[in-house]
Amino acid sequence: MERQRIQRCGSLPMTKISRSALISSLADRLRRVLARLGRRALVIGFFSVWVMCVLLIVLDNRNSRAQAIAANLNTYDAATSAKAHEISSLFADLYVATRTISLLPAVRQVKPQNRRDKEENMVAEGRFNRFDANTVQQLYNHLASQISVSEIYLVYQGFDPRRGQVPFMAFDELILDTFKRNLKGEGIVWADTPEQDESSEYRYYARQLQEFQLHQPRIPNDAPMGIPGVFSELMRTCDNSQYTSRSQGSEQNAWGLTYTVPIFDNANGKISGLVATVILANTLEARLIGWPRLPILDSDKQVLRRLQVDLETPPVEYLLENASLGIRIYDRRNRAIPRYLANTLQPAAHLQKSVVAVSNGEWILHRWVANALPKEALSELTQALWWRLGGVSGLMLVLWLGVMRVFVEQRKHTEEERDRLIAIIEAAPDFIGMVDPDGKLLYVNQGGRTMSGLGDRVLNDLYIADLHPHWATELIRGRSIPTASRDGYWSGEVALLDGSNDHEIPVSLIILAHHDTQGTLRFFSMAMRDMSERKQAERQLQQINEDLEVRVAQRTESMQAAMKEAERANQAKSQFLASMSHELRTPMNAVLGFAQLMEVDASLSSDNRDNVKEIMTAGRHLLDLISEVLNLAKIESGNIKLSMAPVPLNEIIDECLVLVQTQAQAHGIHLEKADCAHTVLRADTVRLKQVLLNLLSNAIKYNRPDGCVKLHCTFDGMRARILVSDTGPGIPLNRIDEVFQPFNRLGAESGAIEGTGIGLTISRQLIELMGGSMGVESAVGVGSTFWFELPQERRQRARGAGQMPPTILCIEDNLHNLKQMSRLLGQRPHIHVQIAHTAGIGIQLASENRFDLILLDIELSEMDGFVVLNELRERNLINNTKVIAMIQSDAEKDIEIALAAGFNDTLILQSEAEPFLNTIDRYIPSRSEIKHEC
Repeated sequence: MERQRIQRCGSLPMTKISRSALISSLADRLRRVLARLGRRALVIGFFSVWVMCVLLIVLDNRNSRAQAIAANLNTYDAATSAKAHEISSLFADLYVATRTISLLPAVRQVKPQNRRDKEENMVAEGRFNRFDANTVQQLYNHLASQISVSEIYLVYQGFDPRRGQVPFMAFDELILDTFKRNLKGEGIVWADTPEQDESSEYRYYARQLQEFQLHQPRIPNDAPMGIPGVFSELMRTCDNSQYTSRSQGSEQNAWGLTYTVPIFDNANGKISGLVATVILANTLEARLIGWPRLPILDSDKQVLRRLQVDLETPPVEYLLENASLGIRIYDRRNRAIPRYLANTLQPAAHLQKSVVAVSNGEWILHRWVANALPKEALSELTQALWWRLGGVSGLMLVLWLGVMRVFVEQRKHTEEERDRLIAIIEAAPDFIGMVDPDGKLLYVNQGGRTMSGLGDRVLNDLYIADLHPHWATELIRGRSIPTASRDGYWSGEVALLDGSNDHEIPVSLIILAHHDTQGTLRFFSMAMRDMSERKQAERQLQQINEDLEVRVAQRTESMQAAMKEAERANQAKSQFLASMSHELRTPMNAVLGFAQLMEVDASLSSDNRDNVKEIMTAGRHLLDLISEVLNLAKIESGNIKLSMAPVPLNEIIDECLVLVQTQAQAHGIHLEKADCAHTVLRADTVRLKQVLLNLLSNAIKYNRPDGCVKLHCTFDGMRARILVSDTGPGIPLNRIDEVFQPFNRLGAESGAIEGTGIGLTISRQLIELMGGSMGVESAVGVGSTFWFELPQERRQRARGAGQMPPTILCIEDNLHNLKQMSRLLGQRPHIHVQIAHTAGIGIQLASENRFDLILLDIELSEMDGFVVLNELRERNLINNTKVIAMIQSDAEKDIEIALAAGFNDTLILQSEAEPFLNTIDRYIPSRSEIKHEC
């Protein structure tokens, strides 16, 4: 009960479930899952989950490490790009400054005279004015602060370093100071003498000038910046204004390179010299490290410390290279760069950036990254990895201990369930047992022992044959056990021997086959229930059914006799009506005839003549009453015959008005008629005239003196409504429903107005037989309006040129069925319906006209529908016409019989409107389809 309560709570909202019930329910579901899995599968599953979690953690750690490396490399790449941009800016400043000096007028127009030991005194001669001196001063200071330019040489044509000649002028701090002093008027003369190691540098200037003059004699007009500068290869430079201390123990820091730009002589349009800027390599090296200078002297180190430069910073792995010139500049403290260049040490990343320089050769800035991820970040990732692995392992251990506890509880629960199941099986009154595949009994519960009479007998040597009669044993061995082995289940009825072995107990048997996980059959379980009481009840029920069949047969025979008696009575009624029609009318006509003879006899006295008139009046009234009663009886018995045809309404109205004109004049009633021209109704001419005369006659009789009777028409779709209005006393609202009751004249039978009280009843039934309806509207003191509706006859073409609208022939002799079908078919005003009240009239109409569809009742009184269908088929009257059988019920047997006889379809009498009209619409096109075809 507790488990059922928990399971029911499982469908309630979470807020209404107690915590204990939820935990109990989850534990119960977990126990069932673990029981299905087994311990081995559970161990494998836990290990697989743990391995999967470890793999996911390791992969996530690798992904995090890759993301950190990518971010770090992006940082290195950005720093390398910034450094390349910095070197490019230095080279751009170098070109602009050197090019500007080459364009100074004093430089471009000078006519040098080189000397061996003395430079021409341009200061004394005034070749450089204050503007030129200031320009050179500013450019030199700018370059010296940016790239530590040591000297700027002016080299002209005719310079010969082989004879010990020096360049025409060298700009450095000394000569610039001389310029300043000369400009102040001090007249200082300064001379320069070639120093040691400068000869090779001078020879390079001479060669470079020859190269410019040979290959670029003129500056191209389309070169916006003129001829670009040219870097030299690394060479030794020596100047007394530079550092002369030793580096690496013995070598001076005199390695450098020059940057030369040609001087263009405007007079002859040729290159006449060049401007050479001397750059020491150690200055570029310092810029790669990010220092303002290299610490060559102890004083340099003190200066750098004052500038807060960390001299212990690890060497940066930058290298500035111009491969075409063989130039490589890098931090000489870095022992790894030569190994990177020799490919003996592989870096984590090698970044390369192009350095823009207006010069010869391509400059590339290299950077090698030894470790793509810093040790601190790597340590954090590794620590996070171990923490996550430990957490997952701990969680899996806790879950494993919990599952093991559930396993122990599950085993205990299973044992309890097994004990309860055994107790239930033992307490069951049915036979429950197990047998091996050979049919040997393995177990029988207490109820089975009692049922079979085994008692406490040991089952070691008992088989199925010891419990069942021979026929049942053969059935179980031959059919039941093989079927259960194949399908897993078999059920049926057999017999069980009781303890005396001479009485069979009918039982229901269920056999289930049990297989192990490998599919091997282990045993069968059997359940048998005693069916003795059920069999007894079945025998009693069978006896009752037999008695009931006898009673039903007797009742059926009585009903058939009653039906035959009713048919004889109906025939007798018809014969009586026919006889009465003759027997009553004949003497009455005789009475009226002799009364007419007496009326014209001149010898009669006035009193006798009055008596004859009374006889004539009473006789005519009695004859009318007999005719009305006979007509009502014919309608109710279904013997009235209608002949439906197109009827011009105006002609019928005129005929009727002529017939009642005399009666209207006698009562002083004025007749009015509205024109209903071109209106053609589908009706029986005689019966339509009978209905119209009845309504006009009543309107005249029950009118006030000098009153009025008005006849007019209205139209609604394909139906026409004819209204007859009078100015009589009217009918109370609470008695309008009594108007159409037979022999009910609403109290007028006690007055002086003659009448039978059944004219309106007959008229209403005739209108309904013709597919119409009748009603009345009245107001006391104002008058009454009686109306009836009938379908109009369509004259326009449809479905094609020369074709009439679709028509249906309905062969039915039951008045109620005809009324219902007329009401339903009235919802399809585009269809014309012709009614035949007998099979003979239907066959005659089918031979005279072509119909689109025939509705045929298969239970006609004159002849059944199957005979009518054969007659129509033999006379070739339904070659292209569909015939639908109208049957009483939707039994499949009746439908199959009708279709087998040759009917195209079936309709259920008394069916609802929708299925009836759907069947009609399948064979008769709708109005929209007809218009489309037109």
